[in-house]
Amino acid sequence: MCKQFLLWSLLLIALKGWCQEPVIRLANPSFEGEKPAIRAPDRSLDDSYVSYSPPATKVPDGWFNAGFEGETPPDIQPGTFGCVQKPIDGESYLGMVTRDNGTWERVGQKLPAPMLKDSLYDFSVCLSVSPEYKSNSRASGRLVNYNSPTILRIWGVNAKAQSAELLAESPSITNNQWVRYIFRLLPVRIDAEIILLEVYFFSEEKATNGHILLDNCSNLLLATNSPAADSLRQFRTNARAFLPKEAGLFNSSFEWGPNNVLPTGWVHTTDGFETLVRTHPAVSEDVFYLESAGAIHYASTNFKPVRLKAQAGNRYLSLLSSETGKTQQVSQELDVPLKKDSNYIFSVYLARSKHFYEYRLTDKKRTDFKNPLKLRVWGGTLRQPKMELLAESGSVIGSEWKKFGLQLKPGRQDYFCLTLEAWYVSDVGKPYNGNLLLDNCSLTATTNQ
Repeated sequence: MCKQFLLWSLLLIALKGWCQEPVIRLANPSFEGEKPAIRAPDRSLDDSYVSYSPPATKVPDGWFNAGFEGETPPDIQPGTFGCVQKPIDGESYLGMVTRDNGTWERVGQKLPAPMLKDSLYDFSVCLSVSPEYKSNSRASGRLVNYNSPTILRIWGVNAKAQSAELLAESPSITNNQWVRYIFRLLPVRIDAEIILLEVYFFSEEKATNGHILLDNCSNLLLATNSPAADSLRQFRTNARAFLPKEAGLFNSSFEWGPNNVLPTGWVHTTDGFETLVRTHPAVSEDVFYLESAGAIHYASTNFKPVRLKAQAGNRYLSLLSSETGKTQQVSQELDVPLKKDSNYIFSVYLARSKHFYEYRLTDKKRTDFKNPLKLRVWGGTLRQPKMELLAESGSVIGSEWKKFGLQLKPGRQDYFCLTLEAWYVSDVGKPYNGNLLLDNCSLTATTNQ
């Protein structure tokens, strides 16, 4: 009887998967707008690009304005408010602002097929900010630069149910070059018939004038390389029901997710690093992030930056540091918080690759991030991922896996987010290029208080 029930359950899951659209295509994903008459080349752009001034406060075809009543819609760029950055795809992109009167901008699109509840989707978009984005302040009426930090929020909407669900948030967007941000979208309450993209305040404490630029969205891809999304929900349910004194981590060995990019369950909270966080080893070929005309592309090469086998499973994570002073980090929201004045053990296997070659976005130079690092563990939120430093490992020099057990004891407040950050061996001295490999994490509450 049990075997028959299991067989029928697996069949129902398979049938559900067959009913889903593997690719949900967006209309006008690069935000192309109505093109006015061509004018002379703008020397603030490169000489090969003949720019034009698209109409401001006009939503691109295929998208609708979902902003506040009485406020202007988003802007098709470049060419207005001092924004002259070159598009990475097509001839235009979208600019959205937050305002000091407490309003912000968003655009939406009705999808040709819904994102189904309990299903995972891959989505990416290129984001940037302009050094100059000047317009009148809503609060003072003066001309100001809309340059305060902002984030991108992605919503799913079911119009029939009159319900919306926040699916993802970006870190603070501060990069002046185009960077592709990758998101995993998991509707858990609704079938999302509409996708909304909105700019939002980095800090909710005060309404500020800021902006974000968007270009070259991907389609919504059903995450076939990930486990069933209801497995993720079951994990969280079990954590609440059976581990009330523990804070478990999802995908702690970085197994699930698309090849060579951020694993499912983890969020990229690095601010302005030269390359994206990724997993190893590549399944078919080595993959590197390159910049070409501002865009990040994939390219195969003849060398392998990391030759180490995974300590558990088939994959592991890398975090890098840069000579610019930037370091990579990933974060995860916890279903069970890290309680103030409670004790936890975080264990992880760490190693270093003797050579780790990447192409930097700034100068397209092939660089060896070969030097040793240590791991820092922080408590915080996704918006403020590093609120309290909870522990740090010793220096990771060896090229073989070594288990580290770190004691965590939050002293300020409860934390629903755990952040893992690569850090320099010494806080004194010049920053350098380094790498840190991570696998097989665990997080457990201890009885010693």
